[in-house]
Amino acid sequence: MNYNAVQLICFRVLCSGDGVGVGKGRVISGLIFENFITRKIKKALWISASAGLTVDASRDVFAVNLKLFIINVADLSYEPIPQETGILFSTYNSLASHDANRQQRITQIVDWLGGNGFHGVVIPNFLCINF
Repeated sequence: MNYNAVQLICFRVLCSGDGVGVGKGRVISGLIFENFITRKIKKALWISASAGLTVDASRDVFAVNLKLFIINVADLSYEPIPQETGILFSTYNSLASHDANRQQRITQIVDWLGGNGFHGVVIPNFLCINF
């Protein structure tokens, strides 16, 4: 286990138990936008269950006029991430992945965010199901 990843602490928590199509992506984009404008934080991590939601995330980021690009970790090698700004989009499965040399994806992501000093937005986006 990578303990640096565990040390990324969220200072603000928003839980939306809403279902599909009610605007969670726009709320997430708004939170990232707020950090970009007020705190000048130009990196974020958006975690989702499905890689197919990258398109939806891009649409929501565009809708709030946020000038950051979505970077899909599935499209990256395990080398250091070259982009200096952006919204890193990852699935939960990708977080646990590694390459043939055992380089961990989560280590690559934490390094890109800036390690323990990162105070931006980390969004674990999931669908809450009410029973």
